[in-house]
Amino acid sequence: MRTAKEINFQSLSDEKFAGLCHALLLEEHGIGYKPVMGDGGDGGIDGFVDDYEIVYQFKFFKARPRPASFLSDVNKVI
Repeated sequence: MRTAKEINFQSLSDEKFAGLCHALLLEEHGIGYKPVMGDGGDGGIDGFVDDYEIVYQFKFFKARPRPASFLSDVNKVI
């Protein structure tokens, strides 16, 4: 079994990273976790727990993010 120390996160595609996040959150929250799939129209939400009690937005950057862009994306789901 591979551990986090053995995973090269920079080699992951956006889709693989999202899949990893969904798998971890499903393990953490069980059937209460609902992934949101697809591009656009979701307000930046990638998954939520129960009736939007907890909302998740995934961010994965291969390069250093620009602070203004990052904060703008986070503010969409707040």
